[in-house]
Amino acid sequence: MVSSFLAPTLLRDVWWGERNGRRWTLAWGKVPDNVQDVHVAFRQSRRRRPVPPVIIAERFWVAETTGRCRHVAACADGSAWRLMSRAA
Repeated sequence: MVSSFLAPTLLRDVWWGERNGRRWTLAWGKVPDNVQDVHVAFRQSRRRRPVPPVIIAERFWVAETTGRCRHVAACADGSAWRLMSRAA
C-alpha cells in the first residue's frame, strides 16, 4: 500500500473474524502527518477497552482485540475521537 494514495483518515476500517471458535476485531488507519501518539479504544456492550496500536513504517497503525466489537474509536495527539461503528 502506498500512503500517498490514501486520504489522511485516522480510522480507515474495522474488520471482524473468527478462527478456531475465537472471535477478534481489527482496526487500522493512517497516522496523520506530524503526529506522535495514536490512541485506540474498542467497545463491546458498555465496556470500553483501550488497546495500544502498532505503528507500521511511521505511516499506518493497526490494533486488535479479542471478541467482536461493534464500535472502535481513535484519536491522535489530543484530537477529537473518531468513531466507527459496524452492524452485527
